[in-house]
Amino acid sequence: MSNSKGNESNWRGKKKGGTMFPRIKLKQAVEYAKKLVSKTHNGPQPEAVILSGVFGSIQNTGKIKRSALKQFDFIEGDAKGYSASASAKNIAAATPDELPGLLQKAVLQPPIFRKLFDTLQHDNVSVARVKQVAMQNRVHQDSADECVSLFIESAEFAGLAKRNGDQVTFEATPGGLGRPAIVEEADIEEAEGEDVKNGEGGESKESLEAPQAQAKSGSANARGGAFQINLNIDPTMDPEKLEKHLKLLRSYGLC
Repeated sequence: MSNSKGNESNWRGKKKGGTMFPRIKLKQAVEYAKKLVSKTHNGPQPEAVILSGVFGSIQNTGKIKRSALKQFDFIEGDAKGYSASASAKNIAAATPDELPGLLQKAVLQPPIFRKLFDTLQHDNVSVARVKQVAMQNRVHQDSADECVSLFIESAEFAGLAKRNGDQVTFEATPGGLGRPAIVEEADIEEAEGEDVKNGEGGESKESLEAPQAQAKSGSANARGGAFQINLNIDPTMDPEKLEKHLKLLRSYGLC
């Protein structure tokens, strides 16, 4: 209980900007999802009912938990009426054999969690490396430790990672997990009650764009015709994939 209160006190602070991520771990989100399924069994319920009856708070902490469920694709609707999503209902009714696959799909719904996992799957890496990848994907440095901790614990709960001290092993992506749900940025900003505009404690546009380096070629002749090669180089790209791109450019004398 004390840990929960500690987390809620941190949520009241000013947002520092950067990529959004769920502020609760998947295990907690699943517990709330099951309550949401029960609470909306007879139909969507108004925001105040959901915040109080499911999340236990109509203040900012309740809205942050609601935002997390939206990112995990467990809740749908708007302030006029929220209800449990199909994913939440499936988890609430799942058999022990069905549950792991549903949890693995859920943990990869938040876009930042999917990016981290796609980059690190099959690898055994340090927690520091996970943090590095998170920051390369624009998670603010002041929030990076929290994001990484929640991601690793959630991935462990879903069976996609195993942590041993400072090392984390990420499993291969199971088939049929789909792509992340679309989460409206405006909805998350409203839910967390925070200002994410530049100059309001966030990062400048220039600093946010810095991780993305773009390499553009000139034109080259092939089979008597001209063509242009454009390659986007991402710092989180797998080294082997990066080397293939560079090899392609060298073959045409473009670098």
